[in-house]
Amino acid sequence: FYVYLIEFISNLIFMLIFTYFIKFIKKKSKIKNYNEQNLLFILSLFSFNFLLILLLPGYFTNLYGFLFTAFYNYGAISAIFLLAISIKKKKKLLFLLSLTCILIFFGKSIISGLRGGVVGVVVLFTILSYTTFSYKFFKKIVIFSFLFSVVFYQINTKLSSIKYEFVVAYANNKFDFSTIQGNVDFISDYLTEKYETEKSQKNLTSSFLKEYEFRFGASSMFAVGFLRLAQKNQYAYFAPLLNGFYSFLPKTLIDFDKPVSGSKDGSLESTGMYLSISEITKTKHNMTDFLVGPHYFWELGLSGIIIYSVLSGFSFFIIVRWLESYGLLGLSFLILMSKPFWFQFKLWPSEIITLLITNLIPVLVIVKFLLFLTKRKIILSKT
Repeated sequence: FYVYLIEFISNLIFMLIFTYFIKFIKKKSKIKNYNEQNLLFILSLFSFNFLLILLLPGYFTNLYGFLFTAFYNYGAISAIFLLAISIKKKKKLLFLLSLTCILIFFGKSIISGLRGGVVGVVVLFTILSYTTFSYKFFKKIVIFSFLFSVVFYQINTKLSSIKYEFVVAYANNKFDFSTIQGNVDFISDYLTEKYETEKSQKNLTSSFLKEYEFRFGASSMFAVGFLRLAQKNQYAYFAPLLNGFYSFLPKTLIDFDKPVSGSKDGSLESTGMYLSISEITKTKHNMTDFLVGPHYFWELGLSGIIIYSVLSGFSFFIIVRWLESYGLLGLSFLILMSKPFWFQFKLWPSEIITLLITNLIPVLVIVKFLLFLTKRKIILSKT
């Protein structure tokens, strides 16, 4: 109950602050209407770069360095925008480019067991479809997106289960995986155990709903860890915020171990996500989403809920006002400031700092440079 109450109060303050400033502080600068050629050029360039990253991740991680995160995230966003626009404008080549990016991303996500990224892409594309296509076509996309998400969830869950059983069997040398017979025996044993498990469950529908309830309720469940930490008087205070300022410094320019942004003592394991999960599961290396309000409470107690909710709401207002002059490109930039890009905009202060320096600012600099070149006709955007 307290988790939901804290999150409700935090969201209320966040929305009140944001809507107040949006309503009463008007922006005088006009929205730049970039021509279709430049818009498609920017989106297709980042989408193509995203495709290269998906195909050769190790090479581009080393090539781009600290810019890799920005290029990867904006590449994924660009591919989604490009898919919607290419359908609307009937650009077959760009449609194939964006669709290829998304399908490869889906495939890699299924293999790695990442559900959130795939569902996030589907949700973002569905939202864009509402403003891009006719209502009749939009309804078809909603139905398709829902069915796809359900099917994908089931496939991904099964594959995650197989991967887990494989790791356990491999660690215990249960089968000889170097031979075909060993792999066949593993599959046979897995299917037999799965059949017996499902057969013993009297109500499969109830089990199915409980699994969905657990997945959708994970954010609130693990956020309870923040309240437990606060009860033990293990507040983070201003440490996560102060460590967030180190995001501006490349590791090569400092002669000490760079603290992890948002951490309590500088280590990855002392970030709120890991500490809250550790309180619930007693494991130190798992990751999950969580409600942000309790994170504020873990940092500064009751005052943190008020101060950081106000700060987050005002920061979001500043960013929206800053980016709205870019038109449709501004919308794609704005999504870079959510964590993750399909989830939410209400963030803790250290994460706002981190996303600005690692995501938004690098992409804006590159896009500004590209637009300058197209304006000067140094490069031509043929789409």
